[in-house]
Amino acid sequence: MTVFRFRSVLGLCLATSGLSLPTTIMAAVCPAPSTDRAAAAPSRSTTPPADPLARAMWDADGMRRAGKRDAADAVYTRLLNTPADRRETARRAALRLSQSALTRGDYAAARSFAARAGAKGASAEIATQASQLDRRISYAQTMNARGDAYEALSARRAAGSASDELIAAYNGLLEEPCPYPDDFHPRLRLQIADILAERGDIDGARASLSQAAREAPAIEDPDKAARIRERAAYAERDIAASITLKQADALADADPADTVGAEAQYRQVLATNPPPSISRLISAHFGLSNLAADKGDFATARAELETAKAMAKPEQIQRVDEKFAQLGQREIDHKARARIETAQTDSRMAPQASLATLDEVIAQQPAPSPQVIQSAQLTQADILRRERYYAKSKSIAQGVVAAPQNPRITERANAILARVEADNPKQSLHGAVVAGVSYDTNAPALVNSLRNEVDDDGYPNNQRFDDGSAIVRAVLDHRLRLNDNGDQWRTRFTGTQTAQFSLKRINRTLAEIETGPLFNLPGARMTLGVYGIANTERRSGDFVQANYGAGINFEKQLQGEMLLGGSYELTHRNDRRVGLDGTIHYGRLWVRDEVALGHTLRPELTLQRRDVDDPTLDSWRYGGSLAYSYQWGDRDVLGYNFAVEPGYTKIDYRRVAGFRRSDERITADVEASVTIRRQWEIALLYQLNSVESNVPANDRLANHRFGIRFGWLF
Repeated sequence: MTVFRFRSVLGLCLATSGLSLPTTIMAAVCPAPSTDRAAAAPSRSTTPPADPLARAMWDADGMRRAGKRDAADAVYTRLLNTPADRRETARRAALRLSQSALTRGDYAAARSFAARAGAKGASAEIATQASQLDRRISYAQTMNARGDAYEALSARRAAGSASDELIAAYNGLLEEPCPYPDDFHPRLRLQIADILAERGDIDGARASLSQAAREAPAIEDPDKAARIRERAAYAERDIAASITLKQADALADADPADTVGAEAQYRQVLATNPPPSISRLISAHFGLSNLAADKGDFATARAELETAKAMAKPEQIQRVDEKFAQLGQREIDHKARARIETAQTDSRMAPQASLATLDEVIAQQPAPSPQVIQSAQLTQADILRRERYYAKSKSIAQGVVAAPQNPRITERANAILARVEADNPKQSLHGAVVAGVSYDTNAPALVNSLRNEVDDDGYPNNQRFDDGSAIVRAVLDHRLRLNDNGDQWRTRFTGTQTAQFSLKRINRTLAEIETGPLFNLPGARMTLGVYGIANTERRSGDFVQANYGAGINFEKQLQGEMLLGGSYELTHRNDRRVGLDGTIHYGRLWVRDEVALGHTLRPELTLQRRDVDDPTLDSWRYGGSLAYSYQWGDRDVLGYNFAVEPGYTKIDYRRVAGFRRSDERITADVEASVTIRRQWEIALLYQLNSVESNVPANDRLANHRFGIRFGWLF
């Protein structure tokens, strides 16, 4: 405990580097209580008194002057028990014991002895001395309390308390009434200036320093005045250092990848001569340590902290040790973040291994910081979402939202929850309405390629019939979520109306609907759908055919962006044309892969078996196609797409009278489109359709279609 003793002061002129201080003599800050009649000063007579009790008092006073306070106090304690007719001696002994206790800082004992001396029956002189001594005790106790409060705040600051709390506490001490030491307010002002400078409030720091300068001339003790001058000089240098440190911190925060400017500023502080305070030098080493840690160079970061610790004062060691602990945590977090990034990168190719890595990061010891753990959890939630584990992904993200570590974590978690809802909504309706015009060099060839190979349209195969047409197509896709697993009931409708400009007999209307459950199987990385099918075709308003049946399809996620898909459909056909009623088995198998950014390949194989009433028209179809597309641009504004898909189909009919008929169909589709804000589409297209048969009468002249399409997407 620090004990302050101050007499009345007249003033002291303080000169400091960079400060212009008042030179007028200032009045006493807090005058001490009057000691004109101080209690029972020890006798300095060289002749011992004859009275035994007086002689004992005289001997004790001598011991006190000789510095033997414990021996003197023992004598004064015995004199407290003098006979009743000599109580004046006991009261004077109590006054001396009170002074001794005050010197030791034992204010309770001092006040007790003073009260005993001035108790009822004391002479006027002793009562006055006891009263004055009591005021001195209160003064000394208050002065000491001020010193203890200052030291307690210094300890809090060394322990790293928040600057706002410290400044409020220092300002609270400034508001305390007298008594306080004459250098009390200047020291408080310097502390406030130092804190303000550390946090970058340069104007506030200089204002506080100026106020300390105005109060400093009241300091009487030369040693205290010298310390204030030294602190003031440090404060000026610290302000300059704080400005440089603030600039360095700003450069480091602006671009963590570019540390040259920040490092130069930190080293400028270290090279300052005369140097700023140790606190600023330590801050500069902290800055260099942070820069090294940002680059993952933790050996250099530790070396900077070791240098800071070597120069730190005892009260600053805790601050440096805390920085060591923070650096250790940063290294743990750095390694954990690297594993999170690796897991995220590898998740496309090996999602389960990535999820296992993230589990290890979350459970590792020593543990990463909470925000890093939550980052790992959100990465895990996003991978699970992509792998269609919707319920688990949602649960993890909601857990993070309940106790986020920072706003960025909250934003990211909410984004994942939004994506989960977008991927697995309660229900959704998407589709397109498309209208366009086209020109065909041989329109009937296109008709025959759609549904049948029977020449029933009235346009001979060996002639060319060019024509234009207008097309309107609507596609609706409705999905209803069945459960949190992501199972859905899917209904899809497609309707197409084609109106020929001249060849009215092949105006056609097509309509098809599919409906059924779509099961999400995240453990197998696939979806499985079962559905019913119904479709119909009309030409010029007359019924041509209708099909109904059922199908099953699947999509399985392979490595990376590669998808494997397939379907099988069994339908029964009703046809107005004789011999075409029957059953159709149709299977497809395809793979889709993004081979490069924006570049997608989709090879497909098809197999169809048709059993109809006319056995000569029973057939097997073997086909394949290879689709390629390239997308670029920003689809939220303008997205571009180019696609091409050549195809080949071989049709083998049942052998009749030793002869097997076979047809070959060659197709090609080329399309270039622009998407506007994901809602509007404009496309140019070209299609080739060519049929060649080993029966010349079944050859159809090739058709080339050129068209433009406008679409509304929703």
